[in-house]
Amino acid sequence: IVIGLKGVIEQNGLELISLHQDGHAYLQSMQQNDLLGLAVISPLADAVPELSYLINQDAPLAIIGRRYNDFERVTFSVNDHEIGLAAVRYLAKLGHRRIALLSAVSHCALEARTQGFLQGMYDAGIPLHPQWLILSPNYENCGIDEYAASHLSNLMESDVRPTAVVAASGGLHLTAYRVAESKNLR
Repeated sequence: IVIGLKGVIEQNGLELISLHQDGHAYLQSMQQNDLLGLAVISPLADAVPELSYLINQDAPLAIIGRRYNDFERVTFSVNDHEIGLAAVRYLAKLGHRRIALLSAVSHCALEARTQGFLQGMYDAGIPLHPQWLILSPNYENCGIDEYAASHLSNLMESDVRPTAVVAASGGLHLTAYRVAESKNLR
């Protein structure tokens, strides 16, 4: 998201500055640096009070990547449930009936994608194998997830393995690719 934003911003003769501050400090930075507005990318729940403060101060603000109902007018995001659902629909259309999932239990967007995946499996009448649901308990949303890698590696060595794997995030895609490469799978 940041790289895409940076390109658009620079094409329009603007500059992207990354800040990690409280709401009051953001307003001061905007005034001192003549900033046009703020793009808050995937804020965690603990940022809600700061976001409320900024919105109440009429700060020019866009929240990107995570939806908070209280901030509908300044939020832009995707439907994570639909992402999981669409992934299963696509794979089922290709003929896959043995589909595994790499996701996480501690990340709200990934939880929604998991729910979409489960609904997609149900809607398509595809049996759900519990051992094929690999839900990392401590996923940090970046890099290789060792928990998921270990479980997927074991799954790929089983007698009946999935023909497709849905990875619910970029880091989990890297995890799946690393395991597939180590097993000479494509």
